[in-house]
Amino acid sequence: MNNHKNLDRDAFEVIRGKLWWSKDDVARVFNVSRKTVFNWMQRRLIPYVRIGHTIRFDPAEVKAAILKRRCGSLYDDIASSSREVSTR
Repeated sequence: MNNHKNLDRDAFEVIRGKLWWSKDDVARVFNVSRKTVFNWMQRRLIPYVRIGHTIRFDPAEVKAAILKRRCGSLYDDIASSSREVSTR
C-alpha cells in the first residue's frame, strides 16, 4: 500500500483477509474518472467482483489488466529510436 500514498488506508475494504478496491479507488490510482472506470467495466477491460449491490476490484488483477493493454513502454521507445539512428 505504500505505493498509493494518496489513498487513505480506510478506502480499502478487507474481505476475507484480502484488500479490495472500490470504483473510486480505481479512479484515484489510475487518475481517471468514475465514468472511465465504469466504461472499462462495461467493455470488460478490467476484472471486478459483484458482491450483492457492491462492486469490488482485486488491485493485482486490475493492475495486470491495465499493464496488459498498454501500447508501449519507455524501453520500446528507446529501442526503436536507437534502431533509427543506427540505420542512418
